[in-house]
Amino acid sequence: PGNVYVTGTSERMDGDEEFATVKYNSGGVQQWAARYSGPGNSSGRAAALALDNSGNVLVSGSTGNSEQFYATLIKYSSTGIQQWVARYSWPGNAANWASALAVDSSGNVYVSGGTVGGSAYADYLTLKYRPDGTNLWAARYNGPRDEEDQVSGIALDASGNVYVTGTSFL
Repeated sequence: PGNVYVTGTSERMDGDEEFATVKYNSGGVQQWAARYSGPGNSSGRAAALALDNSGNVLVSGSTGNSEQFYATLIKYSSTGIQQWVARYSWPGNAANWASALAVDSSGNVYVSGGTVGGSAYADYLTLKYRPDGTNLWAARYNGPRDEEDQVSGIALDASGNVYVTGTSFL
């Protein structure tokens, strides 16, 4: 109780970016800090953070390089130890990212963001993961005009329904 968690993007010495997540206690004293760049020291941008019922910290964003970006989800223990990393790319799409996340009472994690494939426009991308990081499903939404669709948030209700909001051209 009273802990503060912060995530964002930090620039590395080589000029690329990485996830940076920090936990502070109620007195403002840093408890731990974790960084993540992705495989092969690629670039990373954190976008959202949530806690599960056990105090584990989940962070989402994107990792990759100029050729491929993945929607990325990291789970840390309450003490800052990385438990697992899940990366997802919609088949055939080079740009994928996570911008929002939510956790249900069973510890399942829902991530939403975007994906860009053959067209130059983004579509909604929503993913569900088990507490162990296994991807259960992926859904894509392309608005009625096949133009830019941008996620701004995700929420769950008590019945397990998933709600994703954002913008889309009608």
